[in-house]
Amino acid sequence: MWNTPAGKNAAREDARRVRLKPFRLVGMSFTVVPLHKLSLGKGARVPFGDGFVLEDVPEWLRSDSILKEISHTDRQFTLAAEHALVAEYEAAAIGQLDPTWKGREPKSIQEVKAEKATLANLALWLMHPTPICFTSAFHAISWALG
Repeated sequence: MWNTPAGKNAAREDARRVRLKPFRLVGMSFTVVPLHKLSLGKGARVPFGDGFVLEDVPEWLRSDSILKEISHTDRQFTLAAEHALVAEYEAAAIGQLDPTWKGREPKSIQEVKAEKATLANLALWLMHPTPICFTSAFHAISWALG
């Protein structure tokens, strides 16, 4: 059938009908702030504000090579943490400037997220003095076709 003129014309018509959609590479970024001395039970998920969710520490962080680059104490605290403040947002690169930042000097999205995690930790303490704390904030990008 494909060797006949009618078969070749049919194949060309099929190819014209199929329109390929352009794709783009989408970077989904994450800021993960493991919280020490907090146990809410596995699977707990609490919206926290400004894009953060209080949830289980993502498994990918526990096995990421970045843990080899931090101090032994910070690594132990990170691995022992059950929950984290996690923010998910679109950013093309670590260090991309935050378009919502209104300060004099520009700041990256990740800098702003780390500051907001610090304020969230302070808010927990102001509500009720608590030993909950953090020592590290991790930033990552996951790429997908969009």
